[in-house]
Amino acid sequence: MIKAVIFDSDGMLSHGPRFSDTYAREQNIPIEEMIPFFTGPFKDCLIGKADLKDELEKGDWLQKWG
Repeated sequence: MIKAVIFDSDGMLSHGPRFSDTYAREQNIPIEEMIPFFTGPFKDCLIGKADLKDELEKGDWLQKWG
């Protein structure tokens, strides 16, 4: 029986490639197009100051990234 599920969204537990780097590479998106989101609005999402879905929609990030 699973007792707990741990998500490591900020890389403190597991040090591997960042999601933004992996996604950019797999989708052929220049990482420079993703950096403004992950260094800006995403930081507020990590600490509960903003909702991820709202921030993605507000900035049209998903349209920019395909």
